[in-house]
Amino acid sequence: MRRSASFSVTKALSAAIAGLPAVWGGAGLALLLLWATAVGGPLLVLQHPSAWLCLALVALVAIFKVISLGALYRTALFGKEARKEGLGPLGLQFGLPEVRLIVASLLVLLFVAFIAAAIAIVLMVGFRMNDVDPLHAGPWGLAGAAIAQLLLLFVLVKFSLLHAANIAQRKLVTLNALGLTSGQAGKLFFGIVVLSLPFALLCAGVVHQFAPEIRLAQALPYPWLNQRMSLVLYGGLLLLQVGVLLPLLTGFFASAYRQIERLRAE
Repeated sequence: MRRSASFSVTKALSAAIAGLPAVWGGAGLALLLLWATAVGGPLLVLQHPSAWLCLALVALVAIFKVISLGALYRTALFGKEARKEGLGPLGLQFGLPEVRLIVASLLVLLFVAFIAAAIAIVLMVGFRMNDVDPLHAGPWGLAGAAIAQLLLLFVLVKFSLLHAANIAQRKLVTLNALGLTSGQAGKLFFGIVVLSLPFALLCAGVVHQFAPEIRLAQALPYPWLNQRMSLVLYGGLLLLQVGVLLPLLTGFFASAYRQIERLRAE
């Protein structure tokens, strides 16, 4: 492998955009179920408040998320061979790859939690050594929080190819995913920002635009009007996130993974 070589962000972004129709066809129903569960579930919980119902909703959303990721990565990585890799009808499948996604995600989440705890301990020790109250740290607290967030963000970017590696390599990949992103974190982060920023700006603009109407609906003696407006906005924005942003990100990561693997083989 040439250590100075890195993948092309432009090619990865282009592949993600060009692959949208294919991933919609391969994972359309799984994405639709994920969206419907995420939209309708909270309404059900509001009407029937229950801790068990909340847990069931979280578990159901997580399952549909894993199913969707399995379908999206199979389609993006294997193309026409995705069916041979276990892709189900319209993206509905649950096999060993999905189990590996769950196990790998939980192990990495535990690893990140340990890192977060270590950062918190270091910051607390630093505050104590300088006689700074963590609850009233002022600029020191803001600086420490910013450093901690940047470190965690860096770790998360380093694990951004975790799901692609688990699907492509047909085996459990956890900390080994860190090697894939060695020297590539900056480009991966740039690609994530390019894809996510328009959606973030759109969400902020929609909320800002319709906030007065929502406040007006809250003041009227028609609670159903406020609920309906909020549901339409929430459902619409979530549809864009699930139906467009998630496939774009998985397509970008899949293309980046393929390019990096080719570079590693040279």
